[in-house]
Amino acid sequence: MKQTKYLLILLLPLGFVAGCIQGQANISLNPDGSGKIAFEGLYDPCCCSENTENVSQTFQNFVKQVKNTLVQCRGVEAWKDVNWRILDNGKIYFKAQAYFKSIDDVAIYLGNIRGSLKASYQKNEKQQCLVELKSLITEPNLIYSPGGNAPEHYKLFRETAEQMLKTLRLDIILNLPSEIASVEGFSKIDSRTVQHLIDGSQMVYLLETIKKQERYELAERWNYNRAEFINNELLPMWYGSQKPLRVYFADSNERLFDYEKEKSEAQKEYHSITERLESAAGIVIAGSEPNKVEISQPNIPPDSTVEIDTDINARLRSGLAIEAKADYERAAEIYSRLIADNRTASKYRAQAYYRKGMCLFEMGQTDKAIEQFNYVLSNFSSQQVASLRSLKMIQDIRSGTAKRKTDKKSSDAPTVVSTSPDNFINDVNSKLDKIVIKFSEPMDDSCWFYSSFAPGILPQITAEPSFDLPRQEWTLPVRLEPGKIYAIAFNCGDAVKDKENFKAGFRSFSGKMSRPFILVFATADGNNMPTEIGETLISKSEEINSKP
Repeated sequence: MKQTKYLLILLLPLGFVAGCIQGQANISLNPDGSGKIAFEGLYDPCCCSENTENVSQTFQNFVKQVKNTLVQCRGVEAWKDVNWRILDNGKIYFKAQAYFKSIDDVAIYLGNIRGSLKASYQKNEKQQCLVELKSLITEPNLIYSPGGNAPEHYKLFRETAEQMLKTLRLDIILNLPSEIASVEGFSKIDSRTVQHLIDGSQMVYLLETIKKQERYELAERWNYNRAEFINNELLPMWYGSQKPLRVYFADSNERLFDYEKEKSEAQKEYHSITERLESAAGIVIAGSEPNKVEISQPNIPPDSTVEIDTDINARLRSGLAIEAKADYERAAEIYSRLIADNRTASKYRAQAYYRKGMCLFEMGQTDKAIEQFNYVLSNFSSQQVASLRSLKMIQDIRSGTAKRKTDKKSSDAPTVVSTSPDNFINDVNSKLDKIVIKFSEPMDDSCWFYSSFAPGILPQITAEPSFDLPRQEWTLPVRLEPGKIYAIAFNCGDAVKDKENFKAGFRSFSGKMSRPFILVFATADGNNMPTEIGETLISKSEEINSKP
């Protein structure tokens, strides 16, 4: 049997993250061995980075790894659709597509690590073809000598490696140029497509196997680098214990796509891709502190840390409530005073700088807003929520995707313009017996939809809600409890979409659906002290409330 063998080192995220990712690698193969690989996935820098305290540095490392991948890969003739963006939850969305002329020339490096999975493509004179997926066995470049207390070192290393494995989930899709004859190990999707899922959670048991066999050198020889260890040790161990992954299909002259045409179009993008990478790599500009509002501190008796934090937190939440009413100038003044207050702890000061930046952005002062965001990244890198959100805003502003709330609002959709209690207030009197929301225009008083919004709770409803006579204010009778965090979602969920079969959802008198809105507030506790609302809940509600 005469065979021509091509080797493909798959474009997988395993090399530069070795876990902490969910995604898909979609491979399309032409009969002549040319093809393309499209990858799309989510990368969690907080899970994968060895040093997660410096958020901006973690992001810059990610961008650097993307740059290295584009430069170091062999056999790739063009890249297309290389995109990334920071999501509100701090994860990084990544997308890329690579074109290769001949599979035997391709070697993909992810960061500084060569991917360990390969597919061999064989065809013979009888017009039979085979694609086999397996893992490479790689030896470390460094020379290691066993260190002392290996069991204890491995115990600590195992905990982080297990965390990474549990978040790894990659779907490999292989699109073939002809009908499938038979498969081994792969799952068949249709007559020309197979699939294989890499699930890191299934490999966790291997960590225990290494411990029982006392093979600590497997981690030690990679200098306890989790990415190298998982890529070069666990993957070969896993695939060595599984059945071969093979798919047999007939030879064909039918191409899945016009390689030369698509490659030529993709090559036109290379300059813009590198420019965007260079811009992203230098996104953080360390600078001096933005101008502060200097405020003389009154003579006050020494307070406990808890009392100070409670006061600062209450002032921060009052700024958020005013900001929610689009009074950005007044809210910015509150944040400035928090920044100038020498009692403000780092976690609150970082939030104040970020919130002030958002106010300045909404007021059209983009350069001053970027100063605030940069200051957060340069001086509060350990405050991950504020740092990640600041980094995201800088990216969105520079890419032109950042939109002001006034720009997002459509002129024909009803909106919630005010609430009682105010959004994000954390010391509401638990004796309050009703919640009122006001809309921007008269509404249909016969239908509405509200629900809970986790992790907040829905208050106890004591009577049927109703609209006032002008049909702009809607009242919900409730019973509240002290020290509770409440979150009510208006027009969120699938029920509001089914107007024909389920008459629900706030809509205008003319039938236009109101935009979704989340009301979050907390009641004071039994000692009349504010109840802190978590930053995650605030972020989730803000994300929905700011959507067009």
